[in-house]
Parts: sequence; C-alpha cells; structure tokens
Amino acid sequence: MRAPELRLIIVIPGFPDQDGRASKPPNLLGREPAMQMLKKAGGSRVAIYSLENAAGTPIYVHAKVCIIDDTWACVGSDNANRRSWTHDSELNCAVLDTTSERTNSWAHSVRLELAREHLGDNAATGYLRTYTQNSLPWWTQLWAWPLYRPLYDPDGRSLKMRRAHRF
Repeated sequence: MRAPELRLIIVIPGFPDQDGRASKPPNLLGREPAMQMLKKAGGSRVAIYSLENAAGTPIYVHAKVCIIDDTWACVGSDNANRRSWTHDSELNCAVLDTTSERTNSWAHSVRLELAREHLGDNAATGYLRTYTQNSLPWWTQLWAWPLYRPLYDPDGRSLKMRRAHRF
C-alpha cells in the first residue's frame, strides 16, 4: 500500500434532491456504482457519510468542496458526474496554499469551518451518519437504467471523444 495513512471522507446528501417516484431511482442508480468503486479502491480507508439535524431530519448537502492535506482546496459548482463535466456550465476554483504550517493554510481553515457548520462547535454533538444505500430491486432498475444516461447524466462529449474514451 503506497500511502496507508491516506483517507477519503465523503459527505453526501442522504437522498437525491430529485427524489420523486420517477426521478429518485435513476439518481440512485448513478450513486451505487460510484460508491462501490470507491469502497473497492480504498476499503476501510473510505468513509461515506450523510448529515441529519438533531431531530433526525436529513440535511441536503449541496457544497462541492475537496480538501487535500490542508494544502490544496477546490471549491465550485461541479458534481462528480458526466453531465456536470461535459454538459453543464460549471465553475471551480482551486487553491494551493504553500504556507509552511498547514494549520495556518486557507484549506485548513475551510475544512474546520465546514466541520463546525456541519457538526456544531463540538464534534461529539455532530450528526454525521454512515451513508448506506440498498440496491434497487431489479424491476426498478429495469425501467430506471434506460432513463439514467440520456436524462439524468448525459454525456456532452463529441462522438469522436466518446469512442476514444477521452475527456
């Protein structure tokens, strides 16, 4: 293992923002293989959470933030899907902070601010919940898969790029 101390912590909404009877299954179909791939690659070093308030009501997390080693941070509007990367108009900003002490970096302050916002001032009173997703029944997958790519996660690349498997 190249970097055994490396951890990936993901906070996602417990439910898709489009969670109607017809829209929820296709949205969940996109999540399931992505979560499985991350778990397979990282095993116990990958943790996926969702948020709840004190009453147990899910909190929808819309932020798109990535922080690495309190040195590099990316904040923006893109989602981790083909639609966002190839079809929609998105904007991100990445900051590399080479401050000698990580505890003084901008990325460190953003990480702590997000933790305070989502967990409260005392992490012991936080409401992170381990995210789990049950597989959808086969009959739901049967009608939802044909809708997923063209409607929920379309690929905006040219046909030439798709055939070449390039972005």
